[in-house]
Amino acid sequence: MSIIESEIIKANRLKKNLTQKEVAEQTGLTEKFISKIESNISNAGEETKIKLMNLLEIEPNVLYSSHIDNKNLQKRISLSVEISKLSNEEIDFFMSILNDYIKMKQNKCN
Repeated sequence: MSIIESEIIKANRLKKNLTQKEVAEQTGLTEKFISKIESNISNAGEETKIKLMNLLEIEPNVLYSSHIDNKNLQKRISLSVEISKLSNEEIDFFMSILNDYIKMKQNKCN
């Protein structure tokens, strides 16, 4: 696990106002292990990462972004990271704008 992955996990935990103890209880892990993951002392296996991604609502491409070299994928991940910072209401608004843009573009092609 990279330091960036550890920071993403911690940032998302804090964003959701969860303590390490609450994360541990909800994932079946120990509080000490959560602390070690966030401090990049211990590696989390794929199963543990999936538990944390589900609980903390972290998209896989965001968690693994530090391992991506392809510039086009990096742009998409950057967009995804920015979107993940939005509230659900803001995401709904963004999606409505995007849907309107897609419809407009389709109408131009027809």
